[in-house]
Amino acid sequence: MIIGLIPQVHFAPTGQSETTGELRVLSFNAYRAEASSNELAALIKEEQPDLLILVETNERLHQDLTSLGALDGLDFRTAPAPAGGVRDTVIFSKNPMAEIDSGLSERDTGWFAMPTVEVEVGQQRVLVAGVHVYPPLKDAKLWRRGLSAIDTWVQAHPESPMILAGDFNSTRGHRLYTDAVAGLAEASGLRPQATWPQTMLPFPVIEIDHIIGQAVTFSQPGATPVSGSDHLAVHATARF
Repeated sequence: MIIGLIPQVHFAPTGQSETTGELRVLSFNAYRAEASSNELAALIKEEQPDLLILVETNERLHQDLTSLGALDGLDFRTAPAPAGGVRDTVIFSKNPMAEIDSGLSERDTGWFAMPTVEVEVGQQRVLVAGVHVYPPLKDAKLWRRGLSAIDTWVQAHPESPMILAGDFNSTRGHRLYTDAVAGLAEASGLRPQATWPQTMLPFPVIEIDHIIGQAVTFSQPGATPVSGSDHLAVHATARF
């Protein structure tokens, strides 16, 4: 058991010191937008995120959240979901941001495109990717392709501050995941934070929803259940 747990342990990069800005990040897989909009709205109001990443979402859910006042202040966002059937993830931000082209299009992932943006934080621009990787239990080749696309994208920006958040459908025990995010900080820290499955068992048992980053340190990590989804929402404060 001890040997089996070793790959799950994550040691955050060290040597970072001066901070130039911070973001409160909240990421959630809304399970085909069937999650409770009331509970999600309450969580958003409680956490007050600067950056909100919704996976498996749609515009009906966004309208519900807007009517409940949960998206107040999150004035910047990426394209609607679904956008031509190629995306199911949307990024909302309090800070000005611009959607950018990247290597995480539907052609690169073989499935849904992962939106990528540049967000203004302090005096710098931070790259942000909203992640949803194909589940390995259905098609391991598509799962591999999605993680490989993330790996390529991270390697293409070796010095850029960045946040990747969403449903990676991968644990720290998956070699492809650890290769893709090698050198990046994991918000949940040394010990994995179980996020799935929320509905099939009395409690979640594995961590497949992640907030990770480059040139960043994390604090105040947490995971919160929202009715109607099989994933927990994950949240943390990122300091650059």
